[in-house]
Amino acid sequence: MHSLNKCLDTLYNRRYEILLLAYTILALFFCSSSSPLYVINDWTDANTYFTMGKGIVHGMVPYRDLFDHKGPLLYFIYAVGYLMSPTSFIGVFVLQIISMYIALLFLYKTARLLLDSSPRAFFSSILVTFFILGAGVYYLPEQLDMGGGSPEEFSLPFLTVSLYLITRDAKRKTVSRFGLFVMGILMGSVCLIKFNLAVFWVGLLVPVFLSLLFQKKVRLFFQAAACMVLGILVVALPYLAYALATDSLSSFIEAYISFNKLYSFNEHSLSVRIMQSLGRSQNFLFSSFIIGFTFIGGFLYVLFFLKSYSLAYRASICLSFLALILIVFYGKAYAYSHLPFLIFAVFGFVALFRLFPESTLPKAMNRLKPCLPALLAACILLVVVNNSRMFITKDKNKPGRTITTCQSEVAALVRSGPEEKPTLLELDMLSRGFYTVLDIVPPRKYFYKPNIPYEDYPDVLDSQLAYVQEKAADYVVFFAGKEPVNATTLRPDTPRDRILSAVLDGYSLVGIVEGTGAVDGGYFHVYHKQ
Repeated sequence: MHSLNKCLDTLYNRRYEILLLAYTILALFFCSSSSPLYVINDWTDANTYFTMGKGIVHGMVPYRDLFDHKGPLLYFIYAVGYLMSPTSFIGVFVLQIISMYIALLFLYKTARLLLDSSPRAFFSSILVTFFILGAGVYYLPEQLDMGGGSPEEFSLPFLTVSLYLITRDAKRKTVSRFGLFVMGILMGSVCLIKFNLAVFWVGLLVPVFLSLLFQKKVRLFFQAAACMVLGILVVALPYLAYALATDSLSSFIEAYISFNKLYSFNEHSLSVRIMQSLGRSQNFLFSSFIIGFTFIGGFLYVLFFLKSYSLAYRASICLSFLALILIVFYGKAYAYSHLPFLIFAVFGFVALFRLFPESTLPKAMNRLKPCLPALLAACILLVVVNNSRMFITKDKNKPGRTITTCQSEVAALVRSGPEEKPTLLELDMLSRGFYTVLDIVPPRKYFYKPNIPYEDYPDVLDSQLAYVQEKAADYVVFFAGKEPVNATTLRPDTPRDRILSAVLDGYSLVGIVEGTGAVDGGYFHVYHKQ
């Protein structure tokens, strides 16, 4: 009985953490396309990462054997998801839950430091999810194929843990060497997921190091810098050893550094791009009253009302947000690109709860305690309603309808062929999930076409033309019109038509499948080699 009471006491003391976990599971269950509630996550990026992770499990090396341009740690995360569920996103969904829970947990801990109140900190972290889960990332607005699992999403725990550590040190009025070592590990990890997000730590830590210099704490300055660098090396050196051992370092540099410079940035000068970034940032902050009030109010609170915290800390929070929002809008920005800086909404909600008089707030919170489950359910319902376009309008998810997707139809055509273990290549298109459903590892490096013009990076389509000519795959699939491709209409001066001409020469049409989900209204042509 004593042990049971002790267990119940522990559960009660951890009630807010447990509620956050429950909220995370239920919210993502309804809002993420990786959830078992939905038949497939047909977001092209997630399927690309899943294929890269699958390749790792099957002994292929990222960048050398399979091409994509995100960081290697992201692919190892997806490799774990693949091991958990080889032909679906259930494993990735579990990892999304873990990732989002850690992010919310440390936002709660950060708010707890600033508010000295568990209930208010709990609601601050819960309210942040309205920005995260309601940001247009987890549903399919019109034809935008996003369903969760982005590198930004998996970077959130690294960012929020760092926010907590810097806030904890600021409250203690100290600089923790171990905390900086941990932040080095976190920064190094994000560098291997999506390197531009590492500017967060530049904004976060520059004021801290400058403060040490102004205070003439030179020894501590160098100790702190050494701890930070050591943390980065803890992550970077193992991957460097892996890349050298697999002879993939040059391929890594080409894909992750050189290609991304072509992919993300336009032809304008640096000054023009900075002005564009500032303009887009301003448009975002003033896009709605709620966003403007939350972020601007939060930063006014941090700058002028957190007087018990050092100026270095307040500058760290503001500069890390500024660095993130500028780098996000500096290049191509999609809905999921907003995720990293949305976590700063917690400061706006902390400021909001600070508006209540301290003498009356605890009583109000005590009255709310019996209602916490109902309030939690209401929060989940609001998020689901906000994401209802995915939940309601996807025909494949409507009750009473046979669940059929273009991925499953293409898979049936491929499995009906003579090969026991068929191979397939997706030509001149983003990865549409056929590798995932069929559990196929692409036989060649360029297994999809990134969203970049041929003139900027011709290697992809030129290589795919060679793959078709050598019949590297048993099946090829490409996106086209409703009718079969007519050889007489093809133009040999266009890269796509050269590929299609080679397909007609060496392959036979086995079926045309109508697209579903994000590609509803289009058609996939499936060919088998002659």
